[in-house]
Amino acid sequence: MSDNKDKLDAPAIKDLPEKKAAHHREKGEKKKKKNIFARIGGFFARWFKELKSEAKKVAWPGFKSVVNNTLVVLAMMAILGGLIILVDFALKNGLGLIING
Repeated sequence: MSDNKDKLDAPAIKDLPEKKAAHHREKGEKKKKKNIFARIGGFFARWFKELKSEAKKVAWPGFKSVVNNTLVVLAMMAILGGLIILVDFALKNGLGLIING
Protein backbone atom coordinates (compact mmCIF):
# COMPACT_ATOMS: atom_id res chain seq x y z
CA MET A 1 0.00 0.00 0.00
CA SER A 2 2.79 2.45 0.80
CA ASP A 3 4.23 2.04 -2.73
CA ASN A 4 1.03 3.39 -4.32
CA LYS A 5 0.97 6.35 -1.93
CA ASP A 6 4.51 7.32 -2.93
CA LYS A 7 3.55 7.38 -6.62
CA LEU A 8 0.62 9.73 -6.00
CA ASP A 9 2.67 12.51 -4.34
CA ALA A 10 2.54 15.90 -6.07
CA PRO A 11 5.70 17.00 -7.94
CA ALA A 12 8.01 19.46 -6.26
CA ILE A 13 8.15 23.11 -7.35
CA LYS A 14 11.61 22.54 -8.81
CA ASP A 15 10.09 20.06 -11.31
CA LEU A 16 7.84 22.69 -12.90
CA PRO A 17 8.76 23.87 -16.42
CA GLU A 18 10.42 27.23 -16.91
CA LYS A 19 7.22 28.90 -18.12
CA LYS A 20 5.33 28.03 -14.96
CA ALA A 21 8.27 28.96 -12.77
CA ALA A 22 8.53 32.34 -14.56
CA HIS A 23 5.10 33.20 -13.18
CA HIS A 24 6.56 33.12 -9.67
CA ARG A 25 9.35 35.61 -10.46
CA GLU A 26 9.35 39.07 -9.02
CA LYS A 27 7.60 41.83 -10.98
CA GLY A 28 10.83 43.68 -11.70
CA GLU A 29 12.39 40.78 -13.58
CA LYS A 30 11.52 40.30 -17.25
CA LYS A 31 12.71 37.59 -19.56
CA LYS A 32 14.60 39.06 -22.51
CA LYS A 33 13.11 38.21 -25.92
CA LYS A 34 15.24 36.90 -28.74
CA ASN A 35 15.59 39.18 -31.75
CA ILE A 36 13.10 38.87 -34.61
CA PHE A 37 15.47 36.95 -36.89
CA ALA A 38 16.18 34.31 -34.25
CA ARG A 39 12.45 33.89 -33.56
CA ILE A 40 11.59 33.56 -37.28
CA GLY A 41 14.50 31.19 -37.87
CA GLY A 42 13.41 29.08 -34.91
CA PHE A 43 9.85 29.01 -36.23
CA PHE A 44 10.92 27.74 -39.66
CA ALA A 45 13.37 25.23 -38.18
CA ARG A 46 10.65 23.81 -35.92
CA TRP A 47 8.15 23.79 -38.83
CA PHE A 48 10.50 21.84 -41.14
CA LYS A 49 11.36 19.41 -38.35
CA GLU A 50 7.66 18.70 -37.74
CA LEU A 51 7.06 18.44 -41.51
CA LYS A 52 9.79 15.81 -41.82
CA SER A 53 8.38 13.92 -38.84
CA GLU A 54 4.85 13.89 -40.30
CA ALA A 55 6.09 12.86 -43.76
CA LYS A 56 7.67 9.75 -42.22
CA LYS A 57 4.26 8.76 -40.80
CA VAL A 58 2.50 8.85 -44.19
CA ALA A 59 1.65 5.49 -45.77
CA TRP A 60 2.81 6.16 -49.34
CA PRO A 61 1.04 4.07 -52.05
CA GLY A 62 2.92 1.60 -54.18
CA PHE A 63 3.49 1.92 -57.94
CA LYS A 64 0.67 -0.46 -58.89
CA SER A 65 -1.78 1.42 -56.70
CA VAL A 66 -0.80 4.76 -58.25
CA VAL A 67 -1.18 3.39 -61.80
CA ASN A 68 -4.56 1.82 -60.95
CA ASN A 69 -5.89 5.02 -59.38
CA THR A 70 -4.63 7.09 -62.34
CA LEU A 71 -6.44 4.81 -64.79
CA VAL A 72 -9.65 5.07 -62.75
CA VAL A 73 -9.42 8.88 -62.80
CA LEU A 74 -8.76 8.97 -66.56
CA ALA A 75 -11.71 6.61 -67.22
CA MET A 76 -14.06 8.74 -65.09
CA MET A 77 -12.90 11.88 -66.90
CA ALA A 78 -13.64 10.26 -70.28
CA ILE A 79 -17.11 9.08 -69.14
CA LEU A 80 -18.06 12.44 -67.66
CA GLY A 81 -16.65 14.29 -70.67
CA GLY A 82 -18.79 12.13 -72.97
CA LEU A 83 -21.88 12.81 -70.87
CA ILE A 84 -21.25 16.55 -70.96
CA ILE A 85 -20.84 16.44 -74.75
CA LEU A 86 -24.12 14.49 -75.11
CA VAL A 87 -26.07 16.85 -72.85
CA ASP A 88 -24.60 19.89 -74.66
CA PHE A 89 -25.53 18.45 -78.06
CA ALA A 90 -29.08 17.61 -76.91
CA LEU A 91 -29.66 21.03 -75.37
CA LYS A 92 -28.23 22.84 -78.40
CA ASN A 93 -30.43 20.92 -80.84
CA GLY A 94 -33.49 21.17 -78.56
CA LEU A 95 -33.08 24.92 -78.22
CA GLY A 96 -32.56 25.20 -82.00
CA LEU A 97 -35.87 23.39 -82.60
CA ILE A 98 -37.68 25.69 -80.17
CA ILE A 99 -36.23 28.89 -81.68
CA ASN A 100 -36.60 27.83 -85.35
CA GLY A 101 -39.93 26.23 -84.50
